[in-house]
Amino acid sequence: MARTAPVHRPLVKVVQLGRSVAKPPKALGVGGVVIGFLIIIVIGTVLLSLPVAREPGTEWSLLTSLFTSVSAVCVTGLEVTDTSEYWSTFGHAVILGLIQAGGIGVMTSSMLILILLGRPISLRDRFLVREMAGIVPIRSVGGLVIVIIIATVLLELAGGAFFWYRLHERYDLAQPIWQAAFHSVSSFNNAGFEIFREGDSLTTFAFDPAFLMVTAVLIIFGGFGMLLLLDVISKRRWRVLTLSTRLVLLTSFALLLFGFVSVFIFEYNNPATLGGMTIQNKAANAFFHSADTRTAGFASISMAESNEETQFAKIALMYIGGATGSTAGGIKVTTFVVLVLATIVAVRGFEHISIFGRRIGHRTVYRALSVAALFALVIFVATFILIITEPFQFRQVLFEVVSALSNVGLSLGITADLSLAGKFTVIVLMFVGRLGPLTLAYMLAQRARERMYEAPEANVAIG
Repeated sequence: MARTAPVHRPLVKVVQLGRSVAKPPKALGVGGVVIGFLIIIVIGTVLLSLPVAREPGTEWSLLTSLFTSVSAVCVTGLEVTDTSEYWSTFGHAVILGLIQAGGIGVMTSSMLILILLGRPISLRDRFLVREMAGIVPIRSVGGLVIVIIIATVLLELAGGAFFWYRLHERYDLAQPIWQAAFHSVSSFNNAGFEIFREGDSLTTFAFDPAFLMVTAVLIIFGGFGMLLLLDVISKRRWRVLTLSTRLVLLTSFALLLFGFVSVFIFEYNNPATLGGMTIQNKAANAFFHSADTRTAGFASISMAESNEETQFAKIALMYIGGATGSTAGGIKVTTFVVLVLATIVAVRGFEHISIFGRRIGHRTVYRALSVAALFALVIFVATFILIITEPFQFRQVLFEVVSALSNVGLSLGITADLSLAGKFTVIVLMFVGRLGPLTLAYMLAQRARERMYEAPEANVAIG
C-alpha cells in the first residue's frame, strides 16, 4: 500500500482539478440562428401590431404585421402596404430596428452579446461563422464582430449625412434627418424599404443622379459585406487578397456591367421608364438598377412597365445575388463563379479548377452545385404553387418568387394582391432566402458521414 499510494494521489489531484475546469461553451449552431431569427420576427410582429405602430384610421391585420416583420428581418423589402403611409413613426422605427438586426445577423449579434458578457465563444460557432463568411480566421472571430458593427455604423452615418444634405432643401429641418437615417440603413443592409411619401419607391429621385449614385454605393458595399471590405482595406494589394475577395470583385464588376448594359439598352426608348430622360439620367438610372437588382430592391423606374427583356435579365441577376457573408441574398457570387469555372473545366477535359495559382477542390464544387440546385428546386416548387393559387402571368409569378427567395424585394406590382396562400408562400421564401443557401448546405454537411470504403468506379452516360 505504501508503494501504491503515490500512484493514487496524482489521480485524486487530477479528479479534483477536473472539477474546477469550466464547462466548454455551448455551441449556438445553425438551429440557434434559425430560432434567433424567429424570435426577432415574432417580436417585430407584436410591436407592429400595436395601435401606435399604425397611422390613425388604418385597419390592423396580423398578416400585414407578420409579412412586414419577416420582410424587414430578412432585409427583403416586399410590401403588402405602403410603408410610408400605413405605418407611423413608431412603426418605421420598429422596421428600422428589424432591418438592422437582420442585416447584422443573429449570429453576429449573439456573439457580440457573449463578448459583452465575458463568455467564451464555442469552437463550433467559430467554424460556423468561418463557413458563412469564408475569409475569417478562427481566432479573430470575436474581435472581428465588434469591428464589423463599428464599421457598419460609420458607413451608415456617412450615408445618412449625405442623404440629409440632399433632402433638407425639400423638407423642414426635422423630417429629412429621420428619412436620411432610415434610407441609409435600408440601403446599406440591402433592405429596399423607404418612407418617402412622394412617388413609388425612389421614382421621385429618378432625376437626381447624385442621390442614386450614393444609394448605389451603399448597396454595393452592403452586397460585398464588411468582411470583404475589411480585407481590401487591410491588404490594399491585389496579389495578397484572398481568393474569395478577388473572385467577388471581378465577378461583381462583370455583373454590374451586364446589368447596366441590359437596362440601358432595353429601356432606352421605353417612354414608361428611361425614354424621356437625358443621357446622363439614363446612365445613372441604369447603373443604379444594375447595382440594386442583385441585392436591394429599390426602384427609380417602374418595374411593372419595364420590358420583358429587362425583367428576364433582372431575374438572372437576382438569382446570383451578392457576396458570401454580406446582407445580400441569392446563391452568392462565389457559388456562381465556381459553377462557371467547373463547366469550363469539364468542357475542356480537365479534372481540377485552377485560378490565380490556386486549385479549388471537388468538395467546394459539390457544395456550389448543391446550393444552386436547392435554390432552383425551391424556385420551381414555389412558382408552381403560386401559378395554382394566383391569377397572374407566369413571368410575374417567377419574378416575385426569385425576388422573395433572393431577398431582393423588387416586384411587378402583385405582392399586395396575392391571396392568403400566396402571401404565406412568399413569407416562407423570404425566410428561407435569408437563412442563406450556404447555411442550408452547412446543415446538410453536418449530417454527412465519410464511408470507410470506396465503391468501384462506373461511367454513366451524360448529355
